Amino acid sequence: LSKNEFGGNIPEGLEECTGLKKLRLNNNILVGSIPEWMGDLDELRELLLATNRLSGPIPEELGELTQLNQLTLEFNEITGKVSTDLCDYNVMRLSADCEGANAPVECECCTACCDSNGCVQLSGVSATARTAGLG
Repeated sequence: LSKNEFGGNIPEGLEECTGLKKLRLNNNILVGSIPEWMGDLDELRELLLATNRLSGPIPEELGELTQLNQLTLEFNEITGKVSTDLCDYNVMRLSADCEGANAPVECECCTACCDSNGCVQLSGVSATARTAGLG
């Protein structure tokens, strides 16, 4: 579903797709907030939401996605903190707008932090430590 110029909110009907393993909604023009019910999609392994017009806080419920191995949130208008529960899982790719001192997103275990200039790949240093100049 990526790169299709889909607009509007993330469809509520996806909430019923409990066996969904991959949800690739990146590179569209989706608006609104990330729904809390996304944390109920227990089988989800990939959640790609980058490069949309999503806004609002990152739902804490995303931390309940224990099977998740990819989460992309960058290049949106979202704010807040990525759940530290995700740091305990085998998330191989986790990216958000967490680059720089005034970053809108706080992420302790992101593998890439982004801003308007692009993304910086992180290796073994948490985004929080990097922003604080410790990495």
